[in-house]
Amino acid sequence: CLDMIMNQCNYSDIELQKLIIRWTANEKAENIQRELDFVCKTPYSVLRIESGNFKPKPYYYENKDEGICVFGNPIINERIDGKGTAQSYLAKEANKTFLQSLNGEFLIVHFDKCKNVITVVNDRFTSIPFYYYCRNGALIGSFAYNDLWLILQQMEVLEVLNESFFEMLWLRRLLGTKTLDKHSSFLPAAHYLVYDGNTVLLNPYWCPDYTKD
Repeated sequence: CLDMIMNQCNYSDIELQKLIIRWTANEKAENIQRELDFVCKTPYSVLRIESGNFKPKPYYYENKDEGICVFGNPIINERIDGKGTAQSYLAKEANKTFLQSLNGEFLIVHFDKCKNVITVVNDRFTSIPFYYYCRNGALIGSFAYNDLWLILQQMEVLEVLNESFFEMLWLRRLLGTKTLDKHSSFLPAAHYLVYDGNTVLLNPYWCPDYTKD
């Protein structure tokens, strides 16, 4: 039964790809031991990203004050441009007007080194799903829930949410932002998540308009 449900959480068309994001607010940079696709660090906080053969190739940028990663195919100024999206995001400080102007499929991860804050932004239709765990000064996220499940299992913090298993069996999907465990969540469409190691803030930047003409 468990295997069947976890298979439902797999995305067969992208099953060979991987995207795992880890941010820790209270970890010394020298503790990093393995090769990663992107590492952005301060003396006491680290953003680590393992993207494997994620396609299209992510755009990474870092300076002394911040780091940013853009995944997918964001459309800005009427063309697909990951680098341009990152530059505009940093220049405009990710205000709602700017985020509303973005189109396409994307996931943006921004690490403000000065404020020690991480922000994750998705597109209007969750084209790149993002499942995340935020506790004890750490954020762990992935676009594939089964990857997050295995990480939480290894950390020995996985607690099954029985009601979600019943819902998955009954509807073959989960409604809302809950997952199959008690401590992780799903980032809803057109939202940005802000985490400073203590508090998680979720804010929408766009809402669909169902008003009839």
